[in-house]
Amino acid sequence: MTRIRRWRNDALVAVVLLAVALLAPESRSQEFPSGPLTWIAPVTAGGAFDSLARGVSPALSQELGVPVVVKNIPGAEGYNQFYRSKPDGQTIGMVDVVGELAQALVRKQVYDVSKFAYLGRINSGTNLFVAWPKSPFKKIEDLKKAKEPIRCASFGGISTPTLECILISARMGFPLTIVRFPGPAEAIVGVVRGDADIATLGATLWLDHIAKGNVIPLLLWADQADARVPGVPSLKDLGLEQLKVATVQRSVATSPGTPPARVQALSRALEKTIKSDQVQKFLLQRKLETDTQIGDAFRQTLSDIVDLLKKHEAVIKNFVKS
Repeated sequence: MTRIRRWRNDALVAVVLLAVALLAPESRSQEFPSGPLTWIAPVTAGGAFDSLARGVSPALSQELGVPVVVKNIPGAEGYNQFYRSKPDGQTIGMVDVVGELAQALVRKQVYDVSKFAYLGRINSGTNLFVAWPKSPFKKIEDLKKAKEPIRCASFGGISTPTLECILISARMGFPLTIVRFPGPAEAIVGVVRGDADIATLGATLWLDHIAKGNVIPLLLWADQADARVPGVPSLKDLGLEQLKVATVQRSVATSPGTPPARVQALSRALEKTIKSDQVQKFLLQRKLETDTQIGDAFRQTLSDIVDLLKKHEAVIKNFVKS
């Protein structure tokens, strides 16, 4: 009886070991992440999208246990690269979702930002309209007096700053033309030296220039005041708070078709990373917003953005045609 029992035990152990041996390669193949992550920033260096990717990536690397390598691939090529990357969650990217969805209204793109698997947003930037000090525009109401098209600095196609210029022009009734620059850093230089009359970018990018008198703050793209720029009117002060959602959404996504389990894993890792002391300290030092949205909360924001763009589709298309 003892020998039979021993034989059965040995046989059971052998079966278990065989099963483990057979499953081990499968388990290893399912490990995630399986190597370094690539984080694509589809902008030139110098703007908030770039600095956020570079500021958050070290902490995300610690959270995931693998290197996270940030690559600047400006414009459509950057979006296209991670849109077409293997849907395994190993490539993520920053997305200017408002600008890209607006751009999709007026021209067919090789990528579809609505199909990205969104992890959430790091924050939504409070954009600030500023003016060249030597222009006649000292306050937001002065824009209504313009007889000639006001030159608004922007970059890319219909980026979020471009869209905000179009919307405020349509709602306030002043003529507009867009002056294109390679990226946000160049747009800042452009309005500081007078190559453009106005520009809109994240408020934090203008603070030093405001302090030095290089630009004049005109309007906060928000529904409330901001202590960083006291006394500057907001959209709510103009009765235009419904436009607030058309702000820069500094969102992060991965390739379409990525398995939901991996999207969830990346979303959880991103959320924990942003809440970490390391990233919160970084955001505080850079005077950046901390209104993070992950998962369902951000998907609702995406829905609100789509609704707003549909309401203003004719305005956007008419501007592009003109």
